[in-house]
Amino acid sequence: MVAFGFIGLASHERSVDFDVIARSVLPFVFAWLVITPWAGVLKPNTPRLLLLGTWLVAGIAALVGRAAFFDRELFTAFFVIALVGNGLFLLAWRTVYDFLLSRDAAPAR
Repeated sequence: MVAFGFIGLASHERSVDFDVIARSVLPFVFAWLVITPWAGVLKPNTPRLLLLGTWLVAGIAALVGRAAFFDRELFTAFFVIALVGNGLFLLAWRTVYDFLLSRDAAPAR
């Protein structure tokens, strides 16, 4: 989520200061950290549908919180881009993470 946020900031040539990070990155990180323990998706090899479903709930919560707290419009192109982009980054990261864990857990031959 942080990587996706900074890529977005870089693509829009915005300065990277605390206000921009707080508005563009922190709502997603906060929502993810609050919601994931309840959904149980922090374990390795979490089913991908559960992972993406949890992201959908966390992502929408982040976007609603961002709109309310920072007085931003809710339904813009950013809504879809943030949900899909962060979801794809999350899915890719967890796939690599699970692969590396399974490789390390495999018995040596």
